[in-house]
Order: sequence, then C-alpha cells, then structure tokens
Amino acid sequence: MANEDCPKAGNSPFSSDKHAQLILAQINKMRNGEHFCDVQLQVGKETFKVHRLVLAASSPYFAALFTGGMKESSKDVVQILGIEAGIFQILLDFIYTGVSDFNLRIALQTLLKEYCEVCKSPKENKFCSFLQTSKVRPRKKARKYLYAVGGYTRLQGGRWSDSRALSCVERFDTFSQYWTTVSSLHQARCGLGVAVLGGMVYAIGGEKDSMIFDCTECYDPVTKQWTTVASMNHPRCGLGVCVCYGAIYALGGWVGAEIGNTIERFDPDENKWEVVGNMAMSRYYFGCCEMQGLIYVIGGISNEGIELRSFEVYDPLSKRWSPLPPMGTRRAYLGVAALNDCIYSVGGWNETQDALHTVEKYSFEEEKWVEVASMKVPRAGMCVVAVNGLLYVSGGRSSSHDFLAPVGILCTETMRFPTQGVIWRPIAYIPGTATAEEGKDLRVNPLNLGENAPYCHRPRGKSCKLQAS
Repeated sequence: MANEDCPKAGNSPFSSDKHAQLILAQINKMRNGEHFCDVQLQVGKETFKVHRLVLAASSPYFAALFTGGMKESSKDVVQILGIEAGIFQILLDFIYTGVSDFNLRIALQTLLKEYCEVCKSPKENKFCSFLQTSKVRPRKKARKYLYAVGGYTRLQGGRWSDSRALSCVERFDTFSQYWTTVSSLHQARCGLGVAVLGGMVYAIGGEKDSMIFDCTECYDPVTKQWTTVASMNHPRCGLGVCVCYGAIYALGGWVGAEIGNTIERFDPDENKWEVVGNMAMSRYYFGCCEMQGLIYVIGGISNEGIELRSFEVYDPLSKRWSPLPPMGTRRAYLGVAALNDCIYSVGGWNETQDALHTVEKYSFEEEKWVEVASMKVPRAGMCVVAVNGLLYVSGGRSSSHDFLAPVGILCTETMRFPTQGVIWRPIAYIPGTATAEEGKDLRVNPLNLGENAPYCHRPRGKSCKLQAS
C-alpha cells in the first residue's frame, strides 16, 4: 500500500470560506431579530436597529462616526442625514449579507456624497475621490453644444415615403449660434434614441429601410470619433431614452414586430445592457425625461394605435410605476424636457389635429397641466432640450409641404412665467440637408430635425440673450 504524506496541523493552517459566510448570515439573523443591537439609526421617519461593530468594520463613514471621538459615538439613537430610508435599507442589506446589485451602487453614491461633504483631511478626501465616478467632464463645455444625430431626409417638396435614413451628425454652438458637421455614425438610422452620459454621446437603436437595430454607438467629443459599444437585448425604434443614476434607460418603442413594454438599462462601466423591468403601458414615439431620480413618460402611441394623453412616473430603484394627471391634448411624436421644476410637452401629432403647435407645462406644485405660448409652426417628431434656462426646439415635420422646420428656443428665465408673456423667436438655420427625427445631446431623448428656418421664445418686453455658465 502506498503511503501518502498527510499535512501536519502545525504546518498547514486550515481555512474555510464558508465560515465567514455563516458568521455573516448569523449576524444578519441577529439584526433581523434585533438581538445584541446596540444603536438605533434614525433615517427620516424610519429607525434601524444595528450593531456598531458591524457597521464600523464595514464602512469608514461609520468607523469615523462611532470611533472617531464624535458625539454620536456615545448616543443610543444617531440621526443619519442626506439619504432616504429606502436607499439606506439597501446599504444595510449589503453590509449584513454581502449581496450587491445596481441599487447598491446608487445607495453608496448617495451616502458617499454626504460623507465627502464632511471630510476635512486630504487623506479622507483622497479616499472619497477614489470611490467616486472617474469619468467627469466639464459641465460648462457639455452645456455649450447641441448634437443632431442621424434622422432622415427627403428632397424639398418630396413625399415622406421617399425619405432616407442619415448617418450625418451636426453640432450647434449655443454661444455663436452656428451649426457645424462632426464625425458621422457608422450606421445610418432614424427613430433612434440619444443620450449624454459622462461627457459621451450615445446613439441607441433606430431603423433603416424597415430594419430595426439593437446596436449602440458612442461619440467622444475629445477624440471626435464614434465607437461601437454593447448592443441592447432587443432591437428598438421609436423608443424613449434618458439618463438616470449614472446609467442609460431605454424604454418601450417598436421591439421587433410589436410594440414593446420592456425597460433596459446600460451600465457604461460594465458595457452591458440589462432588462430591468416593464412599462405600465406599451407605447412608442412618446416623450420621456429624468427629474430628481425619477423617469417621466408622456404621450406616444398605444398598442391600439391611439395617441395618448397619459403621464406616468417610474422609480428605477423600487421599479414601480405611478400615474399622474394626463395632458389636455393627445400627443405622439412630441418633444419633452424638464425645466425649472416643471415638465414641458411640446408639439407632436394626433390623427384629429395633425401636427401640433401647442405647448403644455406640468407644474408639480399645482399638480396639473396648463397651456403656455404655442410655437410659430406646428411640428411633429421634433426635439426639445432645456439648456441654461432656455428650451431649444429643433426640426420635425409639419402637414405643410412648403414648411421650413426651424431651430427654436423658448426663453424661461423664471420658474413661473406668464403664459401671455412668452413668444417664440427664430435663431439659426440648420445647414445642409433637411432632416427629421434625429437624436440630440444634453440629457434628453431623440432629437428631430427638419428642413429649417429658426425660432425663439422670450418674455415680451425683454431681450433674449443666450448664455451658458
């Protein structure tokens, strides 16, 4: 019989990964049963009973709070500011279980923001900076330009059925009010979604010659080049796109041969799309925007082919939808933007009225929609974006065959401006070929351009001067 050398106890220490997991699981059970908890954390109206040792060992924030000589170290109830109870619950669950997901990253970012505000020493600030997102671009430069991405074109006076998808990209300088051409997309497309994240411009989905795409391209304004990134799980056109919590959300649209209701999320750090939920109602060619961590969806076309008035809000953390008061007018192919704590629904189209020139504003304070000054020209499929207190409206199409679609801007210098005191003013022509349904920069969904002459909105009696910080 062959003899095998057995390790001696003194020479090879025994270790078990399961031991640490079992200990952590047991500590979590004690937390849930409120056993041996020695401090209560007050977050808003919620109270969490926890163990000082566990939290101090898991987080420099809590280590400083409980062992750094601060007054909280001797208190039985400690108030935690700058974070919501739901987010704090996610953070605690990770500390006690080690299980993480996207929501955890948001919770950490929220808590770190509060922690970094009280950091004093260079060492602490260095630690905070290390944990923050590294891809930061100057806000001043990001707010200077608007990008018109892809879309479709037709000859002047031609039929829309003769239109063709575009790969060209144009940039509008809000300071000098000039359009210039930049690098083209690899794939010509219309009906796409466009978003800006980390200083990069993303072109998402769309279609060409009835072929619907799932591909995504990313434009770097520094290198002036487009690169291909991860594709969505489903091909989509007429989708809604917006940025929320450091990720890009793609909602609804035409998905293959049907109207989709799924929601996908793109993580730029992992270069990955993930299906994260469903819409409350399937729709396409709707408007959407982000405001204070929530995604708002407005109008569009339903499964039954009916233009919608509905207005809904989605919480990416809880993944819940809630209804809000509907618009006064049914709108598809509309433009949507958030400005001064209000949401604007601009133009669009419905079967009864054709292209629309009316504009509605939703006030969260009053919880209702009101009409404000209408555009000079009815438009559908245009884009609206808020920049530096102004609403830019660009492109689109109208029922008028001789219509030259303008680039427009709505001047809203105060949170509540008088409806009768606002007018539209033209500012700049789009050069080159006429375009429609294009994508744009500055945190909104698909930008749409047409064959253009220009408009601007300003309060009566005041000059409209474009500015950027």
